[in-house]
Amino acid sequence: LIVSSHIANPRDLDSLDFNEIRIKVSELSTFEPSRTLALNMSPVSDRDSVEMLQKETSEARSLLIGTKNLDQTGIVDISDLVTKATLGETLSGNHLVTIMQSLKAHASLRNEIMGTEQQLPILSTMAKNIFSFRDLQISLASALNKHGEVVDHASQKLTTIRDELKGNQNLLSESLQRIINDPKNTNVIQDQIISTRNDRLVIQVKSQMRDMIPGLVQDISNSGATLFVEPFETVVLGNKRIELITLERNEIQRVLSDLSRSVGEAANNIKCTVKVVTYLDFVLARGRYSNTVNGIAPLMREHGKDKEAPMPNLNLVKARHPLLGETAISQDIYVRKEVPVLLISGPNTGGKTVTLKTIGLLALMHQCGLHIPAEYPSCLPVYSGIYSEIGDHQN
Repeated sequence: LIVSSHIANPRDLDSLDFNEIRIKVSELSTFEPSRTLALNMSPVSDRDSVEMLQKETSEARSLLIGTKNLDQTGIVDISDLVTKATLGETLSGNHLVTIMQSLKAHASLRNEIMGTEQQLPILSTMAKNIFSFRDLQISLASALNKHGEVVDHASQKLTTIRDELKGNQNLLSESLQRIINDPKNTNVIQDQIISTRNDRLVIQVKSQMRDMIPGLVQDISNSGATLFVEPFETVVLGNKRIELITLERNEIQRVLSDLSRSVGEAANNIKCTVKVVTYLDFVLARGRYSNTVNGIAPLMREHGKDKEAPMPNLNLVKARHPLLGETAISQDIYVRKEVPVLLISGPNTGGKTVTLKTIGLLALMHQCGLHIPAEYPSCLPVYSGIYSEIGDHQN
């Protein structure tokens, strides 16, 4: 895109309410990077670029109208996570799931657009640059559940460890439950449940009955009335449990490290995809905004004129100020290039300022690729400069 900061200065953009339009479009974006694009969009002065932007928006609107399954809810900004993986950092399971869901949403968006290649040639060309990352998605999905937890079959070693851990847990629980249920311990046990303290399984013993169940005290209640005791007869099983938990933790970390490394290796393609999806989402936001204001792509040349025809007349048919909603009064505004001056007169509160702002704002929107709230055959030139001097600073 050929972006010119000289088309309109910030004061003119503000006086013509353009910043409000930026905000409206940003609110229709899906995630932060595309919102940033919307908040920073500026008019371009090259006619070919304006035409391309308008075609993008028209295709986006067609896609939104004709597609029922355009789900972008999984798309988030994963750039920082991918950078961390590139630097060798091990990502958490939750972060890896976020990446997986985003890549899945990217691929879904690509497939949805590629299915309409003939009708949407511009968006389809963009979508071709979205990588599918099928193998990476499969690796992440086979190792993690939706909560970011590493599943049993993430590796053969983890499967073996967890099977052994379950067996150990059952033996340990049975031994402790047997002590709790022993009739001779009826007056010794404070509460008939198995608790965990310091990663050790323990039973709750009344403090005054401490000597009745020999074992290691792992904790004491706040009141001091209850001791959390690991009986000596279960210490060996408890030690084995801690050993298995440590092995499990190490294997989980290894799995997460391997998955993070895979993300890091795909970083360049992921970042390229994120950039494409960011811009596509910005274009879709423009399409959504067009739907909101029932906008059209204005003609950029007179009927029957070729591409190299000189600047057309300004001809706005039933144009409406986009921020006035249902209260907007439509206006027909025509300015011939041979007489490029329009004099507007009338009483106070008669609508002169709104008319001026409507003309300037629709010109700015047009050169940002936004559809304008008007009817065919509205026509707008591509201006090299848009200036305003509005003394009445009403909103």
